[in-house]
This record gives sequence, C-alpha cells and structure tokens, in this order.
Amino acid sequence: MNLLSFPDDVFILIVERLVATIGICKAVQLRSVNSKFPSLKRGKQKSPMAFLDVAKSDATITLGSFNSTVMLAICGSQVIDINDPATPYLSRHMTPPLKGKILLAKSRSSEVTEDDRLSVIASVNQALDGLTHASEERRLEQHQMIAEAVAHKYRGSPFERENANRDISVDIEAQNLLCGAIVLGNMRLVNYLLQQRPCALAAVNTESPYFGQPLQLAAAWDHIDVVRYLLACGADPHRTSEDSEDGTNWVPDMKLGMAWGSVYRNPSGSALRAAVLTGHNDIAHLLLEPQYRLSHVKVEYFRAVLTAAQTGNLHLIELLIKMTGKTLSNFSGLGQEMLYVAAYYGQQEVVRMLLESGVSGVDVSEIPSKDVGHEGALSLAAQRGNATMVSFLLAHGAEVNFSLYNQSRHDPIHAAAIRGHQEVVEILLEHGDSSERALRNAADGGQLHLVKWLLNKDPKLPRKTWPDGREVGKEALQRAIVVKSPEVITLLVNSGVPLNDGYEDWEIPIVWAKQLAADWIVNLLLALGAENRDVDEDTPEDVPQNHWEGMRRGGVRLTQRTWEWASKY
Repeated sequence: MNLLSFPDDVFILIVERLVATIGICKAVQLRSVNSKFPSLKRGKQKSPMAFLDVAKSDATITLGSFNSTVMLAICGSQVIDINDPATPYLSRHMTPPLKGKILLAKSRSSEVTEDDRLSVIASVNQALDGLTHASEERRLEQHQMIAEAVAHKYRGSPFERENANRDISVDIEAQNLLCGAIVLGNMRLVNYLLQQRPCALAAVNTESPYFGQPLQLAAAWDHIDVVRYLLACGADPHRTSEDSEDGTNWVPDMKLGMAWGSVYRNPSGSALRAAVLTGHNDIAHLLLEPQYRLSHVKVEYFRAVLTAAQTGNLHLIELLIKMTGKTLSNFSGLGQEMLYVAAYYGQQEVVRMLLESGVSGVDVSEIPSKDVGHEGALSLAAQRGNATMVSFLLAHGAEVNFSLYNQSRHDPIHAAAIRGHQEVVEILLEHGDSSERALRNAADGGQLHLVKWLLNKDPKLPRKTWPDGREVGKEALQRAIVVKSPEVITLLVNSGVPLNDGYEDWEIPIVWAKQLAADWIVNLLLALGAENRDVDEDTPEDVPQNHWEGMRRGGVRLTQRTWEWASKY
C-alpha cells in the first residue's frame, strides 16, 4: 500500500515511529532528501511555524507534506527529546532555527516551569505580543525569532540542565525584553525601552545571559539602523560577550575556529565578529570605522579574520588584514589556521587564495600537534564529507599520510569512513590509502552502506591481514560488536568472518560482546552461530583501549533503542 494513502492520523504515527527509530539527525537528513521529490506532498501548505500553534489533534487538518510531518514529530510531538540521555550534547550541534522550533514548543508546555530559558522565551514573546500588536502571521514569525535567539545560548549540557531553573531578576527581565526588540529590529520599541519607558532598567552595555550583548545581537540579525542607534546611545563596540575571552598578543592555536559552530546569527564575541560571521558587510564596514574599530593587537580582531575565512568572505579578509598595516605573511601561523578553518567549512576560494598567493608558512600537508584534535586540512575536509574540497586539496599537494599502522582517530580515511562518507573514501583509496583501514573504520562507525560497498569491491578484503598478522575482517567484527551494529555484524559474518575459530581466548567475538557490548548483541551472535563462552578472570579489562569511546558514536550513547541513530544512513 502507498504510504501516502493512509489516513492523516495513521500517517503521523508512522512518521513518528520512523523518527524515533532513526533519530533526529537522520530525520533531518531525510527531510532534505525528500525535498527533491514533490510527489510526496500531501494536503495544503501553511506557514512552516504554524504547526507549533495547533494541537496535535488539529494537525491532521493542516498537514502540509511529509517534511512537515517529520518536523511535527521532531519539534511538536518531540518523539525524541532534545535532551535525551542517549544524545546529551545533540543540542550543541543543532542549527538555531531547528533548536528554536523545539524550544518554542517546549515553552508552550508544562516544561516552561522547569527551565528558566523556556520561561524567558514565553515571557518575552508574551510581552512583545502586547507591545507590537502584530498580525497572526507576524506574531508566529516573531515567536520563532525569539526562540532562535535564545537557542544560541542553549547548550543543553547535563550541567546546564541541572541549573536550569534560576530566578530571573527584574533587571534581567528588562534586558531580555530589550534584546527581544533588537532581534525583531523594531527601532521604535528599542528606543522606547531604552529612553522613554518609565524607570527604564535596560542598558546598551549590559549582557543578557539568555540573549547576549545588545550590539552583537543587532549585528548578528542584520539591523544596521539599530546598530547605529545603539552606538549613538553609547554601546561599546570593543566589548566581547562573556563566553568569549579576549586579550593581546594573539597566537594561533590551530583549533580556534572549529569550535564556533554554525554560521548563523551568532552573537558570541564582538559585534564585528557577529557581523562578519553572518556576512553583513555594511555593518562590518561601519564597525571598522576608526572610532569603533577593534585594536588589531587583540585576539578578538584575529577571530574576526578567521571568521571571514570560515564564511569565505575574501573581501573582508583583505580589508581586515589591510587595516593592520601589515600583510598576512607577517602574522606567523595565521595563514595556516585560516587554511584549516576554510578547509573545514568548505571555503575553496579562501583555500585557493592561501595556497596560490604565496602566504608565508601555509602548508597544505602540515599536521598540527596531537592536542589540536585533527590531522590537518585534508582530515578536516574528509571529516565533513566534502568530496570537492578533498579533491581540491589533493590536487594542491595534500598527502593521505597512508600507513597500515596508523590508528589515529583523526587521519583522513578514519575521519571519512567512521562517518560513512563513501565518496570521500573512494577518493582517498584512489590516492593510495588502504581498503583495510577503510573497512575497519567503517565498521567502527556502524556504517553498513560503506562496509557493503567495500566488501563488494573486494570480497577477499576480510581475509587480508595487518602487518602483525591479524585478519582485517576479525578486527572489523570486533569494532562492530563494540559499537553494537547488528547489521554490520551480520554482514561481516555472512561474508565469511569467523565467529569461533582463529582467535585468542580474550578476542573471541562472544567474549567481546559479553564484556563490551550488551545482551542483545550476545543473543545476535548466538543466533548467527557463535559458541557460548564464559568471560573468565584471565580476560583483559582494558580492551578496547578506550571503552567509553566505544560506547558512543556520532554523539550517540549506543543501546538497542539508539544504534540506528549513529550511522550516516
């Protein structure tokens, strides 16, 4: 039967079950894929935020499409909670629009009394409704904007959740309302709250713990008139947000830019960085006027340069460097760090500029120190699954650093295979990397599609050996057991990887499963033909080397409920 032929209420239940099975990340990807198939649309369209204003029982009437139903399951019904214990840090990696929709729905639920951030969304929206008298459609848009702005400060860490019911003072309430007016770009309301409201408590240089600094918000949300007004009222363009350290004597750390998250209306740091991050050149130019300009010996100024590399803004890179009175080559390590940031965020023209303009110290194959958490530009592009950037870097001299002994979790083939980026893996194999390492790392990520492709490409691959004599397929099976991937386990066994013979006692798959996996994986191995063995006192306790990492992949704590959340497809 055609899925779309089911009644709306049944269709919603099917989609909810699908989202609960595959997880939020895959469900979002599914929406992206489905957007290419208009034949899957059903019913009439409404505003993308409208479903948040109707009860679930009414949603069947206004259901717009398959994608809308997926969004309803994620944000409305919330079949998986944003703070699910299996994905404790998921909200850190969500885009603010999606996170904002989820928080907006929560702010209209009983949870609003348990989390001060939700109560801020609710109270600011209620106050703005009374002050703006907006139309119904505009009201929904405003509610979403406020939720998105708060979402930037919502990290969702376990510590944050333990301290999520703080009392909010009258001063902070006033500052929150001012920030809300700034996010909306409502100049008259901003003026009223700062100048005309009786006993005004809001201030231009006070940071809201829920929204951020007023000037940074105006820059991030592209309201240049509000930026000018705040500057005229005494806003300090040299201030940075409380979550961003500043200082003099900038030195590269080769990982600074990778921690900044998505390129979307982020008010962290300085107003200049906020404007650069979101591509608002007119605001950036205003903030670079002499009376507003950051000191070019300060760390925050160079964060703005790196942000321009992150967003691919060659114009602002040139302008920011020019204003220092020096060239890019004069700043040791800056060009190399820009290369890493640009490779990670897929900014090919910035990479081209750095490699082809002779910037001193830029090396496409340089591998930074181990504490940085990556192995250079190629590994960063591979991690992101950016096949175009990987090919570009290889064409410009990047090396795959192939070694059968390489166990790094950050080298290119590992970074790509464990995340299931098949196209990148194919490119790396064409440039001399090994199928053995690709299989091991694909199994380590539970990436069924990639394991299947590698086995089809070379059916003898599982029986090949490492230099120390261990069989590749056996190690791949052990990795799949630890990450609790039943599909990869079954595929490897069906491809001839033994379950019982040829192992040291402590390496036998059933022993690994009992010691490092779960009962349901043990039962699967028994069903596939494994002989039952006991775990005895001679079995080492330190295998694998990092047991905790083995319990989590892709930010997912792996259980029978969640194992499908971790793979790419």
